[in-house]
Amino acid sequence: MSQGFIKLQRDIRGTFIHDNPIYFKAYCDILFSVNWEAKKVLIGSNVMFCDTGEALFSLDSWAKIFGKGWDKNKVRRFFIKLESANVIRTQNERKTTRLKLVNIDCSEKTPNAKRTQNERNPTPTKELRIKNTTTIGEEDFEEPKPYGIDEAREGIERLFGNTQVQVKNIQKAFKEQTGFELDQAKAMQGIITFLQKGMEETYKGRIKDDEKLRSLLLRWITNQKSFDYLDSVIKVQKKQDDNFLTLEQHLEKYCKPKEIERFKKMGKYEIWLKKFETETFKFKNLAKVYSNPNITAAFLFELCFLPYGRNIGGTKPEAKLKTFKRFFEEQSNYNKNKGKIRDLFKNWSKANA
Repeated sequence: MSQGFIKLQRDIRGTFIHDNPIYFKAYCDILFSVNWEAKKVLIGSNVMFCDTGEALFSLDSWAKIFGKGWDKNKVRRFFIKLESANVIRTQNERKTTRLKLVNIDCSEKTPNAKRTQNERNPTPTKELRIKNTTTIGEEDFEEPKPYGIDEAREGIERLFGNTQVQVKNIQKAFKEQTGFELDQAKAMQGIITFLQKGMEETYKGRIKDDEKLRSLLLRWITNQKSFDYLDSVIKVQKKQDDNFLTLEQHLEKYCKPKEIERFKKMGKYEIWLKKFETETFKFKNLAKVYSNPNITAAFLFELCFLPYGRNIGGTKPEAKLKTFKRFFEEQSNYNKNKGKIRDLFKNWSKANA
């Protein structure tokens, strides 16, 4: 993309990006690299949708784009700083990383006309700017907020990759740190128990960055007590993986053909399938919290984004998931373990509307 121009906000002056020439060049390279219009991108053998203001490159590719002195780890640390400053969002995809600029609409011809100042500002807020100093690169950020379970899950994905490679990378890191081999089952169980028990009890409020997360995760796995926590969690996860349904398979199983045909006429069917494809890992992890194998990633996605969940728990996905959690906790053990959750929840929602 060698033609055209980019827009650079004036209030980037005084931020850690502007005052560090290396960061400033890299930030400009990001602006040069993101899409100015939505398009499909071929990654390996997969065709992926890349929206306006997004780019699909691996961390190694970003290091090459940024040039001399950059490597994968430096890119990761830089992206963490930009995310902390609310400049970008990143999401791990298969074989690549999705980067999205925050609060920028690259395709709008006159974007400033209808936006508030906050919406126009893609750079760090005043509270995140550095104080007057002659030393390049010293940032004065707000105190970062402690990680919750979702932030820890996303951090583990940043550190060790997506679900396809995560366990192997943790096994490798464990061996490098301790000198001992870690079998696959214990690595997997260590991740799950760390998120479900470690983040709720032992490390709650103690983790504020990925380096601390990495250290405490490996310490947790080293502690053999973590392997005594609910072997049934692993069994449920295995059953869920064995019974994994794509969104298309889920809809074919639970919806009537006329409904599916209506979805296609609405023009949203393909959009839903692509969105689920990019967010499968997230919804798989949300489903692992529950002991019912009928609570699948596709079911929770349907609840959040499809007409099935239109009148359930508000308009935002977070509110719908909280409503479902409340329903699940109120139901009997029979319903938790054997019930047809989709129908039960639909009826419960009508009764509690």
